[in-house]
Amino acid sequence: MPPPGDPLRTIPRPEPDQSDWRWRDQIASVVSKPTPRPWYTNPASQAVVLASVSQVWRQVAISTQSLWSTISVNVGCTPWNGDVETYAKVTGDWLNRSGQLPIALWTHEGLRETDVLSGKGSEKEIQTQPDISVVPLFEVLNAHLGRAERLEICIPKKYFPYLNTNVDALVTRELEISIADAKEPHSSPFAPTNTLISPQRLVLERVPPHLVKIAWMPARVVDCKITCIYKHFGQISTPPTGVITLPSLKTLVLDPTHYETNLVRCLTLPALETLESRSKFSAITDMIRRSQCKVRHLVLDGDEWYPNEIHPLLQETPYLLELHVTKVCITAALGEHLATTAITTDPRKEFLPRLRVFDVHAELEESFEWASILALFPLMTEGDGLSGSRRPLSTLHLICVTICTEEYDPDEDERIERDISPPPMQKQVMKRLRELRDSGIDISIENDHWDLLEPPRWLSSSDELESE
Repeated sequence: MPPPGDPLRTIPRPEPDQSDWRWRDQIASVVSKPTPRPWYTNPASQAVVLASVSQVWRQVAISTQSLWSTISVNVGCTPWNGDVETYAKVTGDWLNRSGQLPIALWTHEGLRETDVLSGKGSEKEIQTQPDISVVPLFEVLNAHLGRAERLEICIPKKYFPYLNTNVDALVTRELEISIADAKEPHSSPFAPTNTLISPQRLVLERVPPHLVKIAWMPARVVDCKITCIYKHFGQISTPPTGVITLPSLKTLVLDPTHYETNLVRCLTLPALETLESRSKFSAITDMIRRSQCKVRHLVLDGDEWYPNEIHPLLQETPYLLELHVTKVCITAALGEHLATTAITTDPRKEFLPRLRVFDVHAELEESFEWASILALFPLMTEGDGLSGSRRPLSTLHLICVTICTEEYDPDEDERIERDISPPPMQKQVMKRLRELRDSGIDISIENDHWDLLEPPRWLSSSDELESE
């Protein structure tokens, strides 16, 4: 909020002249989006921030105080045609007056472009801006860090030292950090000194944990998303125990990458409820067992096809409500375990008793029995001497893929490729699954070509369906 008596509050809002029309659409778009994500925004749209010298836009900023609950810092390397140093100073003054506002500063250093003339490429130097000082801009930013509820930072690594690492009064609830220009981190990390007031939601993009000191999160972080994980996650410095404990973290989302397993092996998350990851199943199993957490939602991508990995993982998740997994193999043993649990009252044998959503993209072993899928649903009655299934399963989505294998043929002395299709579904199983689907349960079972519950009419039953 501007201090009382700020002259900007008393300036009447004039009708913009013709020279201001080019900013009107951009002003409207920013007003309608109070929390822009600077690193996903077209650089041209950032012009409205640097155009804060416009008297009209300054007044819009003053009259819409609720718009500035977020500090969005975007210091990029895109060419900007203008006096960047002047814009930086004006923006800093603007921020001092009106509170929590976005900051954008674009620079470029010796960029080159290629012209194609008569089939030949030629390079020419783009005119560069002179060196500018970003110190005034970051001084203003650091002065306001303790006031922002949401902080979004997208800056080149060289500017991280300008951020204040001794923010004792940080009230930020959501923190998003992205490095704009490199995979390798800067040696100077950003972390508040008072971990009791750390954010509740953290998003890291292209930022290795040792840059942001992931160990400062324990106090309050509830939701964490980490994207673009690089190889040096394996070099993360951990406490003497070798494990980073985040006692309040409930949601962890790790975007697809080949190095996130190194991070998962370092974590203990006793409050974890939702995990989205493509780490190795064995690493996730160890983490859940170590954390003793009650995971309720799993979104997994099995990067490798190991038939027995998913089974021990699911044995550690008795509280699981939703399972979404791809690139796995459902074995006959897993199917039997699911079926046995569905008709037993022995608590020592409970296996996914609370499961509501079973969404799997998988291979099926040739020995897999479709009856095990059927047994997931409440088919039994007390009159049969067995209790009905206690699983509240409401959604079954299963996509069965064809397995391509190679086998050695000694007669031909060569390796021959062989496709293993999902096993055929019995008529009685198909009939019962259709009845369950008609009763309101969301059931979809497909192979590479069609819906197994609604096979094409031309498909010969003698070829694809077993008799009852």
